[in-house]
Amino acid sequence: MAGLQIRQNLPEETEQLKKQVGCKTLKELILVSELFDIIDEPTEKGGIRVLYRPKI
Repeated sequence: MAGLQIRQNLPEETEQLKKQVGCKTLKELILVSELFDIIDEPTEKGGIRVLYRPKI
């Protein structure tokens, strides 16, 4: 959801980041930054929820 909002509100900046960093998704960008701990959590309906928090 956050990725969609960012793309809608900052489309040019999102494209520039994709080109500069080579990430296609917000999750990829978060992983590459190494600034966050990330956990993939299964949902009741069989999906996956991505949880992240800043590294301390």
